[in-house]
Amino acid sequence: LDDAVVLLGLDDGTVREVPVIDRWHLARRLYLEDCQRQFIDRQVTIEWVDLHEEQYEDRPVTAGELRLTRRDGTGTISIESVSGTIPYDFEAVDTEPGQTVITLDAGAASASVPIRFVEGRCDPHALAEVKQPHKFVAQVDLGDGVLVPYIIVPPEDMFVPMRLTADAACVATGQ
Repeated sequence: LDDAVVLLGLDDGTVREVPVIDRWHLARRLYLEDCQRQFIDRQVTIEWVDLHEEQYEDRPVTAGELRLTRRDGTGTISIESVSGTIPYDFEAVDTEPGQTVITLDAGAASASVPIRFVEGRCDPHALAEVKQPHKFVAQVDLGDGVLVPYIIVPPEDMFVPMRLTADAACVATGQ
């Protein structure tokens, strides 16, 4: 990044080279975060699959699976935790709080665990202020014991159904 330049095309067809000045280290942070994400993507595919509405404790929730599919990674890969967002709390169905959410053992091609998204906050003020309701942050261990954040986003066609389900759950629970 110290040698980064922007190529600036002018109306007359000339191109000027302008040095990048990253006084607040924003470009460096974005670059490093993107490199980290690309590195994880080369090792494993992390995705929400089969998302659908179902009933849980007398209210609708969005359920499905969290799936890991091996790519270039050869060792054990695990997700230690997944954060919720303002409108959604994340639950790994068969995992106790504080336990590893999912592990892809060395040599295995894929692994899946059942999950659900239950309503998070239902108050109108919080919901009106939410900026990234579908960005769930997983803490990924690529086998070296170091946890790195990775954003998992549901398929875009699930954004509205998930929100409608959470809203219906808020009504059903009297929130």
